[in-house]
Amino acid sequence: MIAGWREFVTLPDLQTPVMRAKLDTGALTSCLDARSIEAFWHEGVEWVQFNLATSRNKPSPEVLCRQPILERRDVRDSGGHQSQRIVIKATLQLGDQSCLTEFTLADRQAMQYRVLLGRRTLTQLNLMVDAKSPYRLTRPRTEFEIFNPTNEESKTS
Repeated sequence: MIAGWREFVTLPDLQTPVMRAKLDTGALTSCLDARSIEAFWHEGVEWVQFNLATSRNKPSPEVLCRQPILERRDVRDSGGHQSQRIVIKATLQLGDQSCLTEFTLADRQAMQYRVLLGRRTLTQLNLMVDAKSPYRLTRPRTEFEIFNPTNEESKTS
């Protein structure tokens, strides 16, 4: 299947609204824009709690997430800087497909997209990316839309 370089996604396990994601064949691992990252132990398992930024709006609507930590991994960013990041697994819904995939957690405030999908995830979904076209796939449905009072007010005016 061929996807656009930018697509709408949702993460049902994390109860996110639909978000824009960049499909990046230059990145190996997928990444989420996580803020206030805190690791903790629960019943002998290490977990992470973080606020997931869901849009570029300032302030960005955030979803509080808790997931077991899969591992910590050394990752090199696009600028060549290496850092250790927490890795989680979460279900990704992209178009009509979904898969359980790995995400590293990092502060992506300086980046345009809150979700980056790397080659591992693209391979899992058997996707090729059309670098010239955004939004080739169906927008996923979710029950977890974030209430935006500004949008609601504009509908009633």
